[in-house]
Amino acid sequence: MKIFKEKVLAGVAALFLVMSFQSQAALEGYNSCSGATSCLIAPEDTALPTSISANPDDGKLVSWNEQQNVTLENNLYIDNVADPTASYIGKDANGTYIKAGTVISSHYVQWDGIKGTEGQLVKAQLDFDGDVMGFISSDSGLAATDSLLGLGGLEYLDFEFRGLESNDKIKFGVGGDASIVDIAWKAYTPGDWARVITAYTPLIASAADLAPVSVPSTLFLFSVGLLGLRLRNGWSTPA
Repeated sequence: MKIFKEKVLAGVAALFLVMSFQSQAALEGYNSCSGATSCLIAPEDTALPTSISANPDDGKLVSWNEQQNVTLENNLYIDNVADPTASYIGKDANGTYIKAGTVISSHYVQWDGIKGTEGQLVKAQLDFDGDVMGFISSDSGLAATDSLLGLGGLEYLDFEFRGLESNDKIKFGVGGDASIVDIAWKAYTPGDWARVITAYTPLIASAADLAPVSVPSTLFLFSVGLLGLRLRNGWSTPA
């Protein structure tokens, strides 16, 4: 009986571990980061901002996940494309876009230098759990996608020079890995912001399948299952 109880407790712990994957970031972390006072992922390392507003003036590079595994109903225009030859990429008179029907995830990156500085440079390597498709880095592109891809409950203010400048650099597919990107951004007033678009992220998708099942119901089903067992794994710049 004692052994069975231990198995149940271990199983319950494992279940909570699996369920915790729902909040696991699709941005896995920074492989390197220099030039900032700190490089953080919200909400794991720091609180999410209450709003996106000009001049954070904190010297921090902060990233967070936005909407995940969204099936595009319309073409999504991007400013910087990782692979122009990819099957999900199209182009028309309005620019380059990710085709409707593609499943994408969105992530937001914010950088501003310490108050009183201009042109403070941050260099960082960001590692995602899905291939990077491209960046939305223009003022108009960010404003046009806030409602579709922005994080619920976070106010995205629209202001001039919100996006990246021409001297801000992005390098896709670092080391042959499509999920890794290098950035080198110089922050001028009011700061730098960009939306990173990645491919379908299977970890979050599989964890989301658990969402419709309440915790008590899931634990009950899990315990019943255990009882049954007892009985019988290149650089680019903004456009």
